[in-house]
Amino acid sequence: HDALVVVGGSSPTASTSETWIRSGGHWRQVTSPGPSTRAEPLLAYASDRARVVLFGGDRGDSPPLSDTWEWDGARWQRVDTVGPPMRSGAAMAYDARRRRVVLFGGTRPGGAELDDTWE
Repeated sequence: HDALVVVGGSSPTASTSETWIRSGGHWRQVTSPGPSTRAEPLLAYASDRARVVLFGGDRGDSPPLSDTWEWDGARWQRVDTVGPPMRSGAAMAYDARRRRVVLFGGTRPGGAELDDTWE
């Protein structure tokens, strides 16, 4: 879609569940319902399916999230699959050659480091 997608975020006083798209030099806020309030979700663009994949995010004093969502350019859809357990500080990218979203590592609630990989 030749666009930048921004989801969630936080300020000193609150987190947000907003989705913003930058395309053609302009920002617009998406009105489609989507992921709940969160900061620092992981995002990767699955180019073979033209979908932005979102995993997890932080909620301040609450445990991190472990839900997965997809954005098709018009709306969010929750993906009901068994996936990685909750974590913070992980990395996620799209492997175009293998057509897979890959998530690695992070930290469990309580600080234990993870060295697992999920696709």
